[in-house]
Amino acid sequence: MHERSELYVDKVAEIITKKPVGDLIDLGCGPGSYSVAILKRDKNVKGVLMDRSVAIRVANKIHKNNPVYKRLKFISGDLFDDDFGSDYDTVLLSNIIHIYSPRENKFLFKKIYKSLNEGGRFVLYDFFLKDNKIEPYDAALFAITMLLYTKTGISYTFSEVESLLKNEGFKYFKRSEVGRGSSIIEAIKI
Repeated sequence: MHERSELYVDKVAEIITKKPVGDLIDLGCGPGSYSVAILKRDKNVKGVLMDRSVAIRVANKIHKNNPVYKRLKFISGDLFDDDFGSDYDTVLLSNIIHIYSPRENKFLFKKIYKSLNEGGRFVLYDFFLKDNKIEPYDAALFAITMLLYTKTGISYTFSEVESLLKNEGFKYFKRSEVGRGSSIIEAIKI
């Protein structure tokens, strides 16, 4: 995961740091590469990396000699079962929602909404499809992979995700293309 994310960390961090990030939590952070890139760009950010214990051990090992390490906190936990706190200005959820059903994502979005400060930003980075569900090409290929190899996995359209977010109270959606079928959706807690 770290090697794959290294291809996109600069673009993702560039998009996210166009606005102040503040206190950040990276849920299901994997190696934590996106958050570390964000902290390198924005010296005022403090980050929390949360994932299962194996991923947290890997992230800790990868970044322990990084200058931003002192601004990171590592939390082992499960997104569905464990509390991840509150008072965040930005929540990052990257490459996660395609694993889960709409019902499961709705549950996560509700928890994320509660964890954000008023005016806080929820940033989703994933493969998103256009409404025709065949573009962009790389996201469509990824959708086939998810259908073949996972129980509930799917590539969602931008509209499907924005509808789920709207139902949980999020507003003001912004889309940004990262490349090779992956994009960012930003939503604000109002």
